[in-house]
Amino acid sequence: MGNVLILNYHRIIDDERECVGDSSLTDKQTVKKSDLIHQLNSIQAAGIPIIELDQWNKAGFHDQFAVALTFSGGYKSDSEIVLPLLKSLGLTATFFPTLSIIDTEDGVSWKDLKSLIDNGMEVGSQGVSGQNLRRISKSACQLELELSKRIIENNLGKKVVFFASSTGNYNRRLLQLAYNAGYQKVLTNRAKINTNTLTLLQHRFTVKANTNISTLEKLIVKGLLSHSKRPLYAKLSSLLSVEFGIGIFNKEYINGYSRW
Repeated sequence: MGNVLILNYHRIIDDERECVGDSSLTDKQTVKKSDLIHQLNSIQAAGIPIIELDQWNKAGFHDQFAVALTFSGGYKSDSEIVLPLLKSLGLTATFFPTLSIIDTEDGVSWKDLKSLIDNGMEVGSQGVSGQNLRRISKSACQLELELSKRIIENNLGKKVVFFASSTGNYNRRLLQLAYNAGYQKVLTNRAKINTNTLTLLQHRFTVKANTNISTLEKLIVKGLLSHSKRPLYAKLSSLLSVEFGIGIFNKEYINGYSRW
């Protein structure tokens, strides 16, 4: 079975257009468009397929390492920046709007979400309020899961099968309620490659403004090595790329890969 690294982003800004004094530039959840492009180009330059979440168990991806993209929160940048970028690169992603941000000043509209669907993107749910579902009652948690799913499905006319924990927190109760509500996958936040894509719980690596790129590089190298059928150094040599900059193939990673 192929291993999948799920990357998660929140708000994306066009750093060539945004005002330097814009408070969004200091938001740790915000990633510059130029950085996103750089990361996607680097992944593609390494020959790593970028797939949809529902592709990972299909034929053709069982014996290789792949990356899937997600965008959480439901920010306006999903439609204004991310969609045109993904279309230009021939890529798809899964978007997880929080219901309470839809049709707000900084959020996507239902029309925007419908446009994502029409352009081949997937839309999941991140709940109604965006709060930590571990800290609320069982009935309130159930309502968040079921209501958000039903409202999104009714507005977009497409089944919702993915749920993302907005805070990255989860417990056994949340997983059980999500399964009962009809979700096929629950995505959380953890810097980990998914080695069993058949399970309900799947992990995502959230990229932020202050993300240490070497952490992302290490995960990618780990994923590549896990499916290498050639000698280690031959595999690394064939994937050398300056796109990620320094670090990705340095001595520390090569000597320490077996400890990951």
